[in-house]
Amino acid sequence: MISLNIMNNIAEYQNHTIVECIHALLYASHLPKLLWTHVVFYIVWLMNWISSKAIEEMIPFELVYRKKSGLRALRKWKNKMLVHQTNSNKLGRHTKQEYWIGYNSKSNGSLLL
Repeated sequence: MISLNIMNNIAEYQNHTIVECIHALLYASHLPKLLWTHVVFYIVWLMNWISSKAIEEMIPFELVYRKKSGLRALRKWKNKMLVHQTNSNKLGRHTKQEYWIGYNSKSNGSLLL
């Protein structure tokens, strides 16, 4: 059984890692700090898709869903995307450029900025 002190140290280390990633992604993307919650969701989602020392030979996703995973769903933070516009006229632009900042858990879609 792992002692409570060791578990607290592991949790503090992971929290510190998440905070460092928030700073790095917001700095590199030049986006406002108010988007920090979207960065946290992205980082935690990514941490669940990569292996850790605590779980040997499996990733958290595989433990929960009992199936192999792939990183095909992985998107780069602030990835440029072209979004189709349905309200444009025939000769106007039909796309606009936006940035991907995460997944929308309610609609299973993407959050764009």
